[in-house]
Amino acid sequence: MHYFFLTAILGFGTLLRFWQLDRKPLWVDEIITALFGLGQGFTTLPLERILTVDEIPSIFTLNPQTQCGDIFTYLATQSTHPPLFFCFLHQWLSRINGWDVSLAWKLRSLPALFGVMAIAAIYLLNRLAFSPRAGLMGAAVMAVSPFAVYLSQEARHYTLPILLLILALCCAISIQKQLQNKHISPRLWLLWGSVNCVGIYVHYFYIFALIAQGITLLLILYRTRKIRRDRLIFPSICAIAPFFFYLPWLPVLFEHFNNPTTHWLPSPHFLFSILQTIGGWSLMLMVFPVEKQPLWVQIPSILLTIALTGWAIAYFLRGWKKLYASPATKESTIALSCFTLCVLLEFAAIVYLLGKDISIAPRYHFIYFPGFCALIGASFSTPPASLSSPSPLASLSLLVIGAIGSLFVIFNLAFHKPYYPLKIAQQFNQTDDPVLVMMAHENTQEIAAGLSYALALAQIRNDRLAYFTLLNKTDFGGFEYIWQSLEQISLSPASFWAIVPGYVEESYPREISLKSSQCKIDPEEHYRIGGYPYQLYHCNRN
Repeated sequence: MHYFFLTAILGFGTLLRFWQLDRKPLWVDEIITALFGLGQGFTTLPLERILTVDEIPSIFTLNPQTQCGDIFTYLATQSTHPPLFFCFLHQWLSRINGWDVSLAWKLRSLPALFGVMAIAAIYLLNRLAFSPRAGLMGAAVMAVSPFAVYLSQEARHYTLPILLLILALCCAISIQKQLQNKHISPRLWLLWGSVNCVGIYVHYFYIFALIAQGITLLLILYRTRKIRRDRLIFPSICAIAPFFFYLPWLPVLFEHFNNPTTHWLPSPHFLFSILQTIGGWSLMLMVFPVEKQPLWVQIPSILLTIALTGWAIAYFLRGWKKLYASPATKESTIALSCFTLCVLLEFAAIVYLLGKDISIAPRYHFIYFPGFCALIGASFSTPPASLSSPSPLASLSLLVIGAIGSLFVIFNLAFHKPYYPLKIAQQFNQTDDPVLVMMAHENTQEIAAGLSYALALAQIRNDRLAYFTLLNKTDFGGFEYIWQSLEQISLSPASFWAIVPGYVEESYPREISLKSSQCKIDPEEHYRIGGYPYQLYHCNRN
């Protein structure tokens, strides 16, 4: 029965990750993933040109000639991410290129697959650290976690580092158990170091996890002090090897860190940042419709989240105390708790010492999610003090709450795609008359945003009467160039939408001249989502 339950958990987790995988439109970050994963980068894009929206999908075609070295170069010069995930994605897209599925499905299928593999990996971690029962519960928590489902349905590099980190923690727990028996396995240390060498080339935040693992292993060594020092030479080499392996990429890391596109995080507010972090924990277990919902839905959802989070924390603490009190699980509990706490302290240092409030983006909590998930699963698999066996009702309740939250994610009632590309595209397509959309840009982030709107518009309107263009407002004289260049466009649209990041409503000109049309502003049709304001103009032929 044990492996029947494990198979069922893996099957249900797979269903949740692949169900409606392409339901939501690709957003800014996923557009960036697409360009690099397809082996193109930003240099091949048709900028400063008028395109019909039915030409937009052809931009996102696979370049089979691109090699991993080319992707390294693209990422080093055109983005702010390490390259390895994009190399894996390019290989994956090359293998499934002939499949009759949407672009969004192709891009998201590899992260979803890594997400399924993470379920199996967390089972192994908890089985090694605690018990087979804890392995099943940890896998079940991961399978139904709304946070895990959300990350698995993102065409981004989150589920791969989660998987690698779980494997690294499996090695760390195995090392801890061997040290308790005064044994050191060079192969195990080598495997641990190799997994981490891969991880730091997948996501920059993995460096925080590597540091936390190092501190955890030092704690493990301290608690097993009977190992001779000369036997620690090889483990020490394995521990520092990832940092030496990272030296070739280190200059790129510093350049990416100083890139203006990474400075979007606001300054923290002490209490608010703490509350956001706790809110991030609750999202790992449950989520209810709050974003863009009416007040009568938001208030019950928030109150229910607070109540259930309080219950989950209380039950977790009781279970954690029993794990700590048991000689069989005490050391593993200390190790996983130390790792998770170290990453949280690193996050606190980023927020309060560097002044970068990463707590506002729930996705960034992925880096300690494996430790959190393992401890939750183990805690809910231990019996309360008054019982001799775990309470199935508490465990089942937690899993049902998580599964309901995952359904909200799948059907776009939670974890909305930022900048709402489909909603904006629907505003652009108010009528069947000809429409022109212009996106002004000064960096790759804004180019990707424009392409997300154009791709969403192409999905709901495939005729040749909808047009799109990307105009650079920095290299050609700023905003004045934008308006002057429109005078050369030989189109006569019925409506014209101008998306100008950094503009305020009062800055938009009252009239805009095209070569064959005169367009007047509609004061009632000005909107802003995130940092992107957009304005409607109605046009008449000259």
